[in-house]
Amino acid sequence: MIQGSNPAFDLIGLTQLRNDPQFAGIDGSDFSVAVIDTGIDYNHPLLAPNYIGGWDFYSGDGDAYDFNGHGTHVAGTIGAVDFNVGVAPDVDIIALDVFPDDSVSGAPSNVINDALAWVLANHEDQNIVAVNLSLGNGFFTSENDFDGNYQTRNLVEQLEAEGIVVVAAAGNSYGNDQTLNISAPAIYSTLAVGAVWEDNNDPLGSFITQQIPQADRVAVFSQRLNSDNFILAPGALINSARLGGGLEELAGTSMAAPHVAGAVALLQEAALKFAGRLLTPDEVADILLSTADGVIDTEEASADVVVNTGLVFPRLNIYNAVVEVQRLAQEIAPPPDEPEQISDSNGTIAGAFIGPILNGEPVNPIAGVIGTDGGNRTIVGDTDVDIFLFEVESPGTVVIELGTLIEDPSDFDTYLRLFDASGNEIAANDDIDILENRFSRIVADLAPGTYYAGVSGYNNASYDPNVAGSGISGTTGNYSLQLSLGNADPNGSISGAIDIFLGNDLEPVIFPGIIGNDYGDPVVTSDVDLYRIVVPDDGQLYIDIDTPYAEGEYVDSFLRLFNENGEELYFPNNEPFESDDNLSFNARGEYTEFILGEGNLVIEEPNQATLIDGSFDEDGNYIKGNYGHTLDSFLGVLVERGEVYYVGVSEFLHQDYDSQNLDNRPQLVNGGSYELVVSFANNDLNGSISQINSTTSLPLLSSQEIIGEDAGLNVGSHDVDFWKFNSAEAGILEIDIDSLEVDTVALLFDSNGRFLAANDDTDGLY
Repeated sequence: MIQGSNPAFDLIGLTQLRNDPQFAGIDGSDFSVAVIDTGIDYNHPLLAPNYIGGWDFYSGDGDAYDFNGHGTHVAGTIGAVDFNVGVAPDVDIIALDVFPDDSVSGAPSNVINDALAWVLANHEDQNIVAVNLSLGNGFFTSENDFDGNYQTRNLVEQLEAEGIVVVAAAGNSYGNDQTLNISAPAIYSTLAVGAVWEDNNDPLGSFITQQIPQADRVAVFSQRLNSDNFILAPGALINSARLGGGLEELAGTSMAAPHVAGAVALLQEAALKFAGRLLTPDEVADILLSTADGVIDTEEASADVVVNTGLVFPRLNIYNAVVEVQRLAQEIAPPPDEPEQISDSNGTIAGAFIGPILNGEPVNPIAGVIGTDGGNRTIVGDTDVDIFLFEVESPGTVVIELGTLIEDPSDFDTYLRLFDASGNEIAANDDIDILENRFSRIVADLAPGTYYAGVSGYNNASYDPNVAGSGISGTTGNYSLQLSLGNADPNGSISGAIDIFLGNDLEPVIFPGIIGNDYGDPVVTSDVDLYRIVVPDDGQLYIDIDTPYAEGEYVDSFLRLFNENGEELYFPNNEPFESDDNLSFNARGEYTEFILGEGNLVIEEPNQATLIDGSFDEDGNYIKGNYGHTLDSFLGVLVERGEVYYVGVSEFLHQDYDSQNLDNRPQLVNGGSYELVVSFANNDLNGSISQINSTTSLPLLSSQEIIGEDAGLNVGSHDVDFWKFNSAEAGILEIDIDSLEVDTVALLFDSNGRFLAANDDTDGLY
C-alpha cells in the first residue's frame, strides 16, 4: 500500500494507479526524462538517487548545478524518490541547463536548440522517453500562427520522429491577453500543459490575487487553448524539491508540465509491460487526451480578474491512461449485449483517496460528494462509497466526523465506517444525533498504523471495502470529512517525533517549542518533545537548547539522545548521551556561549550588550533570540552517515521517560518555552565554502597540508580542503600544488561558490 498525501496525485489518478495491484511496480524504471531548465540540485536527497548526469549549455561545461531552484522543483515533480513528491519515483533524471546561473529568464534560443540537439544525439544511450520544457514565451493560437525560431520547431519534430515526447508549459500570461492562446514551444510540442489548482487550500495566503483556490479549477494565470495538444495538470500550489534541500510550494504551468512528463514515463513503462513495445508520441498524446477528465473553465463563485472561456479542457488522468494502454494491448472489447458498468474507483481500499497523516497537528477538512466521483463529473449513483486512507503516527484518540460542506451545502443522512489496514471493520456510526444531526461521527482509540474511513449514504452500510460496487442504494449529497488525533503527548514518543532535515554545513535548524503545549493544545502530563534526525554524513551533531525568554516563561531543560529504535545511546565510558546545564561549543572545540557576569544569563558573544527575545512576526515566522540561561542544555556528539537519531527535550524533573510509549508519565510541574538549535559539522572541517572562517593573505608562499586529515582529525579519502583568498587588485591568480604522495586536483570558485576553473596534473591553475 502506497502511503502519503499529495492532492495533486489524487486528482490525476496517480494515487489510484499506485494502489491497484495489477499496476504494481510501474514507477518509471529503466527510462529517463531530460529536464531542459535551470539545472538541478543534484545533491538534493530526493533527486540524487535518480540523477544520472547533465550539461550546462549556457556556460559550456559539464556541471548542471541549479543556482535558481526552478529546475530542481520541476525535476522533483517528475522523479523525486519520495512517492509523495515524484510522479515517477524511479525514473532517471538528466539536467540540461540553458539559463544564466542568476536568472530564470533569458535562455537564448540557440542554447535551447543545443540542448534539444543533445537529446536527439543521446536519447538511445540514455533511454530518454520525454523532454520537459518548463519555459517559453508568446501568444499563439495555432502552429501555423507561430513565427519564431523554426530551428527549435524542427528539432522538436525530429525528436518526435525518434519516439521522444516533448512536453512544454503553456505559459503564465493569460492575464496579459485573456484570449485563447499558448506560448512557444508549447504551441508545436507533443503536449502543451496548462495549470489547475490541486485542491482548495492556499497555505501561502492569497497566492493568486482575487482567485479562490478550488480543486480542478483552471488557475487564473494559465494560458489555455482549445487545441489538439493542450492538456491540464496540477500547477498550484505544488510541493516539490527546493534548492538546498527540503520542499517548497510553487505555482505555474512550469509546475504542471512535469506532472505530464512523469506520466509519460509511467505510460511507456505500462506499454512495454502490457504490449511489449513503446508508444509513439502521437499515441501517447491520443491516449492521455482521450482518457483525461473534463474541466470546465468557469468563474463559478470566485471573483476572477480574467475572462473565463466556459470551455471544457482535458485534465490528465494517468490511471485512466494506463488502463487504456492495458485494454488496447489485450484487445479486450466488452460484449455488445453487456450494459456499461460505472465503476466506483475510490469505493475500495485499493483505490482509496490518500488522506492526512495524524500526529496531533490540526489537519484541513476534506470535501466530498456521495453520488459522483472525480470532481462531480462521473455519476456513480446512490451505491457510491468514498474510502479514505489515513495514517496515525502516535497512539491516541482519533475522531472522524462528517458535517456540512459549507461552500456547497447538500446535507444528507450519512453512514460512517472505520477499517483496519486489511479492511476489517473496527467501528461504525449512523447518526451523531438522530433528532438534530444525521451526519456521522466515530471516536476510537487507535495505535499507530494505517486505517481507512468509509463514507456512504444511509442504508448503504454493509458494502465490502475490498470490492467495488458491492453496496446497496443509499442517500446522496455533499459532506465535509474532518479527522483529528487527541493524544496526551502527540510528539512524546518516537512514533510521533518531529522530523529535522539537516544540511552539510554549519547553518543551524531552529525549532521553537513549549514543554507543556503541543500543536497549540496543553499537555498536562510530563511533556516530552521528540525530534527525528537522519544524519547526512559522518561528522558532529550539535544539539543546543536556548531560552531567550523572561523569567518564569522558560523551561529548565534536559536533553537525551536515542537510536532509531528509541534506545538510549551511551558514550564509550558507558555514560548516557544526556545533558543538563551545559554551554555550547563548535567543531573546533571553542565555546559559542558565555555566562554573563555573575548571573544566570548566557550570551552568544563575549561582549554582547543587547538581549533579544525569541518572537514570532506577523506572518507567524519565528525570529530567533540571542541569549539563554545557565539552566539550558547542550549535546555535541560524533555521528555516522545515514544513522537515525532521536532527540528528547523535557524539563529537568522528568528525565526518566520511556521514548517509545507514554506510560508512567507524571503530571507536568513547570514546563516553559525553549529554542532547539540543531547543526551538523562534517568531519571535513574545511570541506565547504561555508566552513571557511579565515582569509589567507596573498601571496601565500608555502603551506604544508594533508588530504585525509583536518585539525588532527582523520577525515578519510573524501577530504576536501577549501582556501579563501582575497585579492585587492585585478591580476592573474596562480595556484601551484606539489605533492609526492597523492594525485591532486584543484578547482577555483568565486565568492558565491560558482565554478570558475579546474586543473589536474599540470604545473599551475590560471
